[in-house]
Amino acid sequence: MYLCISKFTEMKRTGFLYCVLLIFISFISCQNKTKVIVKGELSDMKGDTLVLERSEIGGDKPVDTVVVDKDGSFSFKIQKQEYPEFYTLKSKNSSFTLILDSVGTIYIEGSLKTSPDSVKIKGSEESVRLQSFIQRQRETEKKIALLLADYSSGLVNDSLYSVRLRMLVDEHKKEVIPEIIKHPQSLASYFVLFQRVGNYSLFIPYSKEDNRYYSAVATYFDQFYPKSPRTKYLHDITVQGITMRKKNEIARSLSDQNNVIGGFEIELPDLSGKMVRLSSLKGKVVLLDFTAYQANLSPVHNMALAELYKKYKEKGFEIYQVSLDQDEHFWKVTADNLPWICVFEKMSNRSSYVQKYNVKELPFYFLINREGDLVESKVQIKDIEVSISRLLN
Repeated sequence: MYLCISKFTEMKRTGFLYCVLLIFISFISCQNKTKVIVKGELSDMKGDTLVLERSEIGGDKPVDTVVVDKDGSFSFKIQKQEYPEFYTLKSKNSSFTLILDSVGTIYIEGSLKTSPDSVKIKGSEESVRLQSFIQRQRETEKKIALLLADYSSGLVNDSLYSVRLRMLVDEHKKEVIPEIIKHPQSLASYFVLFQRVGNYSLFIPYSKEDNRYYSAVATYFDQFYPKSPRTKYLHDITVQGITMRKKNEIARSLSDQNNVIGGFEIELPDLSGKMVRLSSLKGKVVLLDFTAYQANLSPVHNMALAELYKKYKEKGFEIYQVSLDQDEHFWKVTADNLPWICVFEKMSNRSSYVQKYNVKELPFYFLINREGDLVESKVQIKDIEVSISRLLN
């Protein structure tokens, strides 16, 4: 009888341990189901420090850091987030961007430092799609670099350079549009809407044609990722583009009666005191520039404008530069050396034009097409050249 009781007690102990083991395994399993594992082998990064950063609207935030093993292997475990986001693997001299949108394991292998195009990724269709966009970007930028080399050596003149550059950017854009249409809910599609090729924007939210792609992606993001900051950002910029288009349409409908350009007329005095209307430039491609000559960045800004003006003036390009300086004498001395249209707003930053055009900082500028439509605003001056060339031709 004692032997039976002993065996029964041992069976109970074994059963209890078995249950504990099952609970532990279940707990680990549940934990794994709430985590994303990013691991792989990077053959040319043995012993390097690898940082994983979460790339948010407000900036990059470090998530974790590991040292790559001697065999090139590495591993990160990240808690699943409530909406997809961009992450970047960074070392001292290289980086790799991916999208984490669900739990599971993502595997990365290749030679990141020496041959980034050779890096393969498995376990994330979103990341694969993203990398295809990035690889296309590298290929186009190589073509632009070759074109620039020919231009610098004199093998290609100004006109031919502009035409070929525009063709390269437009060809790249045509390649990615089908992907946006096919996967509007994809964070990779969001990425390509804001992608720059050779420092030139592929898509412009103020463009009627481009805005429909912003709208398509924004609609899906509103539905699937309502809590994501990127959803609000995309929604806002899409609405701004639509609003600007409506203003352009209203302005165009009134142009026959009032000759208004771009939705808001500007009429200010030039150096001679003559009142110059912005609408008088209709028929030209115009860069409307709000600036302050006393600002530290003004000399560099005006040098960049001078290059554009010299290159495109004879083709129908003009600059209408509104000074918001408080010192009128300083404006006159500085503007006297500039070849484009310079006007002065004595109300400075209290000007009604500042409010109407929503000028948030200086310099702040808009590109206006020959019909008087505002088609682009506040991009880098060096990046606006493709748009100028496109509108002039």
